[in-house]
Amino acid sequence: MKVSKKVLCIQSSKAIAFSVGEDELLNLYFYIIGGVSVCCDLTVRLAGKFSQANIVGYILAYDMEKIQIATTQIHEGKSSKSHLELRSVIGGSSEVLYKGNIIIQKSADDSQAFEKNISLLVSDKAHSVSKPLLEIMTDNVTCSHGSVTKPVSEEELWYLSTRGVGRTEAVGMLIDGFVGEGARMAPAKYQSLWKKSAEALLR
Repeated sequence: MKVSKKVLCIQSSKAIAFSVGEDELLNLYFYIIGGVSVCCDLTVRLAGKFSQANIVGYILAYDMEKIQIATTQIHEGKSSKSHLELRSVIGGSSEVLYKGNIIIQKSADDSQAFEKNISLLVSDKAHSVSKPLLEIMTDNVTCSHGSVTKPVSEEELWYLSTRGVGRTEAVGMLIDGFVGEGARMAPAKYQSLWKKSAEALLR
C-alpha cells in the first residue's frame, strides 16, 4: 500500500481537494490557528478500491474569529475507508461552524466512513455549531458521525487548584490534554503559531 502524508495550515478562505487511488492511504492533518476568520471547503475523494484516508483537524480560535469549515468524504471505490476527527478550542467570542458530509456512492459497497467533531469552549461567549450529513447510495456499508461540545470542566479546574495550580495554568493544561499530540505533531512553524495563539487565549 502506498502511504502519503499531508500537513496544511489554513490561513485564508479556500477550497482544497485530495483524491486517493487504489491501495493508497492518505494521512491528512490540517490546522486553522488563531487570529483569522476563514471559510474552507475540504474534500477527500476515495476514488480507488481499498483506498483509505485518515483526516485529523485542529482549530484554535481565541478572539472574535468566525470560522466556517465544511468537510466532504466521498467514497467511490469498493471497500474504501475514511476516518475524520476535528478538535476545536474556542475562546473569546469566536464561532466555529462545521458541516461534515459523508457520501457513499453506489460503487462503494463494503466501505467504512466515520466523522467526529469535538469542541472545547474556553469562554462563555464562544460558540460551536455542528451539522453532520450522510448520503448513502448502496448497502453493506458502515457509517457513523458524532458531535460533542463541552465547556472547560470546573471540576477538573477545582481538582488542579487543590494541587496548587492557578486557574490560567490549569486551563492551559486542559487545552493541552484536549488536543493531545496534535499540536506537537505539526511542523515547527505551526507549533510556534499555535503556542502564540494559545497564550493569547489565556490572557
